[in-house]
Amino acid sequence: MASSTASEPEPSPPPQPSNDIDVVGISTLVAWDLADGATEYLQAVQGGGSSSLCRPKLQVIYGSASCSALFKLQLSILLKPQRNKSKNTAQFFLFIPPENIATLSLSPASGDEPSDIVQKVLSPDAICLRFALSSPPTVVAPPVPDRIVPKNEHNAGVLASLLDLARQTNITIYLPHRALDRTRLRTLCTAASSSSLTSIDRHGTATLYGGKGGRVLEASIVDAPSENGGADGAGAPAADSPPSYDELGPGPPPAVSVLETLAKGSSDGRPSRKRLRRSSSDAGSDIPSPGGEVTAKKSRDDKASRETHHNVDGMEKHTKHTEQTELRMEQMEQRLMAHLDRRLDLFEKLVKDQIQEHKRSITEMVEQRIEAHEEQTQTDLDYLRREVESDVEEQLIGKKAELHEQFRDEREELQASLEERFAELEESITERFSSARAVLEF
Repeated sequence: MASSTASEPEPSPPPQPSNDIDVVGISTLVAWDLADGATEYLQAVQGGGSSSLCRPKLQVIYGSASCSALFKLQLSILLKPQRNKSKNTAQFFLFIPPENIATLSLSPASGDEPSDIVQKVLSPDAICLRFALSSPPTVVAPPVPDRIVPKNEHNAGVLASLLDLARQTNITIYLPHRALDRTRLRTLCTAASSSSLTSIDRHGTATLYGGKGGRVLEASIVDAPSENGGADGAGAPAADSPPSYDELGPGPPPAVSVLETLAKGSSDGRPSRKRLRRSSSDAGSDIPSPGGEVTAKKSRDDKASRETHHNVDGMEKHTKHTEQTELRMEQMEQRLMAHLDRRLDLFEKLVKDQIQEHKRSITEMVEQRIEAHEEQTQTDLDYLRREVESDVEEQLIGKKAELHEQFRDEREELQASLEERFAELEESITERFSSARAVLEF
């Protein structure tokens, strides 16, 4: 009877590791080359130190199957506070469309090292992405307010540097070495340099600012920071201050009052002790004179003016102190991030060293155990061999004795049989000889 067996399905190959990338919030440094060959960074003060550097956040998305990618930088800038707000932080975005990428390379050429600033802020082995673009990137600003007014000179410098970056076609982005896997980045660079990547629609500018969309940042919509550092509300008119004495002008001549009469006194310089009689003309002496009203108004206005100027000075000092505090906080944050990056690098190196040491100790322990197991196995094999040899030898001796006994018995039986045959043969021959002799004698 013929039997048929169903063919078993071939096992599927193991899944290959994906080269897709989806990371956000990577703290970076952005640089570009000037015409004189110097390197400029995205920072508040052109040519400043590491304390003025900006650390925009990078978002990278790459889909190997869809051949799509996103390169987006996000930067926070303080603007002039709006009405009823003490702080106005605006988000600005820089997009690098993958369609505009001519080449994208990973890390500097062999032998090159990052600059001292990059090594200080990030690490000596920071990742370097070099973009060569066919057209400059797009910087997106918030839709409101209509005029972008930075809060102070520091943020104005950041905006100016961002506008300068928006005119560059060769951009370098530095990021921590542990932020992205280099193998995946090389795959991304190869795909971007082959002009095969497209933008991701769901991450376009229309989705920014709560779905309101943004606008392209241009120098024409940026104003210089106000002198008071944004202490008043944006677009709010300044409060009317009291007029000065020069603006008031001279008042009317004061009338003769009771005080002047009392001030005259007697001829010897002593004040008169006589009581003044009230005449019919003094009936309205209780009503303040116009000159007194002007003097009192001037005194009140002068006091209000001094209080207003004092309040304005206090607000200016408070605003300046707040700006200095925010600037110090930004610098402290940058130093803290750099310190944390360095500590993380040291911790990562320490962990790697400990892992390597642990691997070495485990390898040595495994090798020792394997050697001990091999020795024990060899000892057991030798013992088994001896046991087997002893058993075989005993079996051979027993078999030999058994065969010897069997051979001896068979030999004895054969010998007895031969002796019996020989006796019979001898008897037969003797009988024949006797018969022959009898015949001869006869």
